[in-house]
Amino acid sequence: MVTQEMRDRETLKVRLQPTEGPAGSVNPATQQLDFYIRSLEKNDSNHPNREVFDHFFAMAVTWK
Repeated sequence: MVTQEMRDRETLKVRLQPTEGPAGSVNPATQQLDFYIRSLEKNDSNHPNREVFDHFFAMAVTWK
């Protein structure tokens, strides 16, 4: 998933309600990537309820 400044670059906290910029605008300098990896097998003792789940993100994205 490509997002625009969803995480604060200093604290890494998620910003669910961006407070700046007009809706629909894109600033390539603030783009970030989120990767979610999860198995099809469920395990209800895990949160989220998957046997295997991993999430990692990239704070700097360079398009060539």
